[in-house]
Amino acid sequence: MKTFKNTIVAMSVLAVASMLTTACNSSDEVMAEVNSNPSVEERVPHYATMQFEGNITPFDATRATTATWNDGDKIYLQFTVGNSLVDGAAIYNATTQEWNVEYYGTLTAGTETKCEAYYFENAVEATHTSVTLNEFTAIYADKSATYLMENNVIKVTASLIPMTGRIRMKGDTSEEYRFSGINHYCTYNIVDNNFASTQTNHVVSVESDGYSAYYYGFFPNEAKKEIFFDDTQYCVSYAKALGEQALAVGRSGYLNAPSMDNRSGWEVLQFKDVTVSNVTFRMIRVIDDMPSFYIGETEVTQELWKAVMGSSNNPSTFEGVNMPVNNVSWNDCQTFIAKLNAKTGMKFRLPSLTEWLAASKGGCISQGYTYSGSNTHGDVAWTSSNSSYETHSVKQLLPNEIGAYDMSGNVEEWVNDTYMNNGYLYGYTAGGYYYTSYSNCYKGAYRSGFTDNINSYAGLRLAL
Repeated sequence: MKTFKNTIVAMSVLAVASMLTTACNSSDEVMAEVNSNPSVEERVPHYATMQFEGNITPFDATRATTATWNDGDKIYLQFTVGNSLVDGAAIYNATTQEWNVEYYGTLTAGTETKCEAYYFENAVEATHTSVTLNEFTAIYADKSATYLMENNVIKVTASLIPMTGRIRMKGDTSEEYRFSGINHYCTYNIVDNNFASTQTNHVVSVESDGYSAYYYGFFPNEAKKEIFFDDTQYCVSYAKALGEQALAVGRSGYLNAPSMDNRSGWEVLQFKDVTVSNVTFRMIRVIDDMPSFYIGETEVTQELWKAVMGSSNNPSTFEGVNMPVNNVSWNDCQTFIAKLNAKTGMKFRLPSLTEWLAASKGGCISQGYTYSGSNTHGDVAWTSSNSSYETHSVKQLLPNEIGAYDMSGNVEEWVNDTYMNNGYLYGYTAGGYYYTSYSNCYKGAYRSGFTDNINSYAGLRLAL
């Protein structure tokens, strides 16, 4: 992985490798408030040449702006026509030193009009309707550019400036690190003129100069700029709060990667204790092959449920302060979580099935046990063989590798995943429960049910 040079390079159109494919969230930033183009089926290309007047301002403005272009460089354009947009793309031909424009729609001639211009350095793939981006893509934009069309020549005036900040890691040469907490743009939809973003685990390879490549992006919460770092060798997670200028638009920066020997300024993340209405519960950090997260040390107890939902609200079949709540639906769990979040100001949720399975197996310190924490089911799970067909107080049996209890048996646990089938919404429960055979309580067991079904065997475990 090589560090990016501070030069404007030709945009490479690459085949998308499956390892780079990432699911993007829905559009995070609509780039214009005017109506978008016609449907893709109605798009008819038109052609023109372009005179480009403008330049590119690099990150940190460490060198003079440039208007030097390489063969194949492409500028994406959104021309304002009344209350609509007409999209197009201009490609530079170094031999003729001309820009050739392909656009979809009818442009207004003879009047200087607003347009938007975008240039991508190191994009992954491009079609005539979208551009695939990743965390290594530098994006330059001018949302207040202008165009003037006369005699099939489009004069575009634009000053392209960075749209994100960028950051790199400083660490031991040849080491690999992993960090998260930064969003990056993953798709530019040309037709709709919007960007979608995502957050992934970034695997950092430090080169011979002691630095990683630059990562281009932004913090999802500008008011709380935090970055998270996972040391998978020692299964330790770190966090660091950064200053106001960290990853500011157009700025570069670096962070010293933490280590067991030197973690100055980094907070070690192991667990988080939370108190609500005088009830305290613990969340445990999980490190695995995904962005790190917290999961409940135990299933939600009846004490915690009543602290959130009210002292008279206890749907459980078997009552006990430290017994897990049961007899709840997926929808009930969402109601509980919404009230918990309102009381704490935090963002609890159900774990995804993938997260639940990662926590169940013990994260990156998994010992590969058959059950969650042991090869002997009776050590870690309440099942039909030892439960007397009822739930039991949490933390009576052994925990698993990360310190989570009862993941193979006490109550099954709703997870966040859902799917539609014949008009009905289904959710999943994971793990084993007090009434089932231990043979069905291995750490990967799960099943589905209607999200509004109240299940006597089902409870929940929180994620954060």
